Amino acid sequence: MDRRLTSLLFRVTREVRELAIVDGETAYIRDPVFGIVRNRVHAEVAKALLRSGGDPLVGPILNYVAGCQNPDGSYNEVHVNYNEPSALITAFIGDALLEAADRHPHEEVLRKARDFVLAAERRPGYFLKSSGYTADHLNVDASCGAFLARYAERYGDEDARAAALRAAENIVHHQCKCSFYPYAVDKGTYPYVFKLPCVHYQGVTTGRGAGCPSPTTFPGRMRSPRPPLSTPPGRTTGTGSTLISASIGSIRTYRGSLPGGSRGPG
Repeated sequence: MDRRLTSLLFRVTREVRELAIVDGETAYIRDPVFGIVRNRVHAEVAKALLRSGGDPLVGPILNYVAGCQNPDGSYNEVHVNYNEPSALITAFIGDALLEAADRHPHEEVLRKARDFVLAAERRPGYFLKSSGYTADHLNVDASCGAFLARYAERYGDEDARAAALRAAENIVHHQCKCSFYPYAVDKGTYPYVFKLPCVHYQGVTTGRGAGCPSPTTFPGRMRSPRPPLSTPPGRTTGTGSTLISASIGSIRTYRGSLPGGSRGPG
């Protein structure tokens, strides 16, 4: 790893550790600005620490996370304006638990998260974000699909694998002519459709973009194939969503193992 990047990562993780509140076998991080404790933050911190070599803080954070699960397997999206169960946040937590599964197993918590995310699929490939936000958000579909694809890989779960493939097809189907993926594809509870290339969801690196399946994977569903990404490594483009592209890249790996051939359901 580049020395400057290593230094940056060290400084960031040091600050995170200072924010952590350790209580016996558990640990949590309180937002220093709004004073709330976010499930998503715990998922992202745990994954970052694991991917940088591991950290003694990971186990206590995941112990805390395990205790925050709702009886139906969901996790709340904790926000300054609302606090409600969310398939998106449940998928983030599930992905962190999968990342840690060999070192910090929480099998029952993980299984319940899988069940909730599967049940959140309202139509093929569309996963309901929450009761308050009912539009089809492609980044939610991508995150749920990526979690289920990874779960399927570890446990050989065909239901999870099939749902992940449906998510990928739904995402690819809604790519716009100019190649961007809209934030949402219908109104849901919004006053209008957020069909816009939000910068947060449009940054795509070459590595992630290269993992996307060709739109021609789904014959008859797309208007035309999209040109390949050609951005230099480490740079971003405005032609897709990081979450969406990374998730499709994760999902495509499992297409070939579906019964009946290489094409996904639908």
